[in-house]
Amino acid sequence: MGSGVVTSHFFFGCMKRFTTLLFALTLFLVSFAQEGRFGYLNFDETIMLMPEYKKAEDKLQKLQDEYSEEISRQQNEFYRQYTEYLHGQKLLSQTIIMKRQKELQLLYDENMEFNRSAKESLAKEREALLEPIKVKLLNAINRIGKQMKLDYVIDMGSHSYLFINQDKGIDISVPVYRALGISVNPKEKKEE
Repeated sequence: MGSGVVTSHFFFGCMKRFTTLLFALTLFLVSFAQEGRFGYLNFDETIMLMPEYKKAEDKLQKLQDEYSEEISRQQNEFYRQYTEYLHGQKLLSQTIIMKRQKELQLLYDENMEFNRSAKESLAKEREALLEPIKVKLLNAINRIGKQMKLDYVIDMGSHSYLFINQDKGIDISVPVYRALGISVNPKEKKEE
């Protein structure tokens, strides 16, 4: 055998071992990547523990009370005018009765429109007040997820999953609470 054949055998043997080693390494990396680490917490529960949430809820309650007071005032005015109409109806001409009925209908429609508008306004105000709080929580979740080298975080409160093996995940509630400055009773939550 010539030296070229031995060199060729040696080269192909090394390539075969290198290819096998590369294939094994690829399989290892793919299986490791599929193992992914995940964290979990209840987003809504966490947001309700934030001091900013309490302030937003207080502001919304004050606004809702103002709307409720105005709605009550409007209803009382409508009932007052309706009662006057009923009591004086026998003494009024048909033209005045029709005019008062139109006035009552207009007042009723205005009251209904105000109710609808108040509900929309409250919903928009709620969203506007909660948006920066949600952003703050999401930023804290992102920081903790990166610090703990997690691949993803699941919201356990949304119930959009069919099954999650919590033994494979990490409850990140306590680190997120700490990042947000929320005091945690150790009996309520255990840190993983």
